[in-house]
Amino acid sequence: MSGSKEERYDLRAEVPSGFAVGFRCENMCKKREDFTLRNIDFEVKPGQILRVVGGCGVGKTVLLRTIMGAYRLQRDNGFDQGSISLAGYSSERNRKEYLAGIGYVLQDLPFDPRSSAYDVGRLFGPDHPGYVPEEYEALLQRFEIPMRQKLRLLSAGQKILVQFAFAMSCHPKLVLLDEPAGCLDVDFCASVFDILRKRVQEEACCVILTGAPDRGTEEIADRILCLDKDEAGAYQEFFGTVQEARERFAEPEYREEGEQGT
Repeated sequence: MSGSKEERYDLRAEVPSGFAVGFRCENMCKKREDFTLRNIDFEVKPGQILRVVGGCGVGKTVLLRTIMGAYRLQRDNGFDQGSISLAGYSSERNRKEYLAGIGYVLQDLPFDPRSSAYDVGRLFGPDHPGYVPEEYEALLQRFEIPMRQKLRLLSAGQKILVQFAFAMSCHPKLVLLDEPAGCLDVDFCASVFDILRKRVQEEACCVILTGAPDRGTEEIADRILCLDKDEAGAYQEFFGTVQEARERFAEPEYREEGEQGT
């Protein structure tokens, strides 16, 4: 077969496989203003949870925002390269199908703060084939979120829960969570991770999250992706099972206490 490895990979990604193939990030490099993230290569199989770890400024948030499509892989900047795919759909070649399969929970509210939780479902639900409005409303009630109140009037924890409720009601193939437990009290935090565990077991979705291990993120992870940085920028230091990470890091540098990434 002719063409580069990257070209062949993207061509295959245009037509999804007949079985679930999970999430794949292959040899990805991303430049964001004066920040660089390089040599990122990992996969998350259906039903697996990956925790991304590393100190402050190593690019955890940049990685998640690239995966969710907020930061594109720009081929003309002389640095960006690699491929990202979900269930066989390329993030660049099959952008609509790729994005439709992703749910996310971010530290910064991605919705218009002048809108309400009700507006979120009404406006964005139709973009997701798996969206079930009854499930969204039920989760909002479970989390005690007023549906008609402006998002800007909600607490930081409530804004996280609105995002989580919407993401879960869309039944995504991939769930991204950036420090989801940081603004939640103990009860709501436990409820979120209980729902997440159940969804992974029942629907075999993929999960990628960041977060300090003392808030419930370590015990549910199947794989660890450790990022670090040097003079040239941030890079992938390790990818493997939780046990392999423990064996490699006798005094785990990845045990950060809730610090926010770049």
